[in-house]
Amino acid sequence: MRITKRIERLGKRGIRYILKKFIRSSPVKQEDIDLDQISRILVVRQDSRLGNIVLMTPLISGLKNAFSDVEIDVLISDGFEECCEHNPNINRTIVFEKKKACFIPWWYLQFINKLREKRYDLAVDVSNGYHFSLNNMLLTYLSGAKYRLGYNREDASSFINLLAQSFSPLVIKKKCILFLCFFCDDFLSHF
Repeated sequence: MRITKRIERLGKRGIRYILKKFIRSSPVKQEDIDLDQISRILVVRQDSRLGNIVLMTPLISGLKNAFSDVEIDVLISDGFEECCEHNPNINRTIVFEKKKACFIPWWYLQFINKLREKRYDLAVDVSNGYHFSLNNMLLTYLSGAKYRLGYNREDASSFINLLAQSFSPLVIKKKCILFLCFFCDDFLSHF
């Protein structure tokens, strides 16, 4: 691993450690969630890989089906806004410019203020279930949404109040193979 990547990881761990001391998210019980009050949803995916952006499409469709009159906004990295442009289930694409946020702190604060003005009821962090994304967690937390959903991993409980179980990549592969064996008769004949 390159030295710059190691320094970046150490820096993120340090920031996460400090933030945990100041940020506390109290968990929400399932019976306390009022689904009828959810009218604005923010889906957060800060990623620089096109495939991961495309893979959140079924989630957005599922959210739209579950909450018919809901407004869904997607917060993604700059350069990927065209991926969500023609999706009929997305009301607005919000572009987060990571480089600008790193080098111009007041821009980050203005961005968060504009995000909070939307008054989201639910924010969903759709980063990998086995990898902690500090940027996704912070944006999800700072969105001001009443309900913040994400995977239960590392320090997620400091930022997220609705925790979902995450699976390791090996478990996911095994489940996919079981699914294919069960539903596709000729799957095993290809090996």
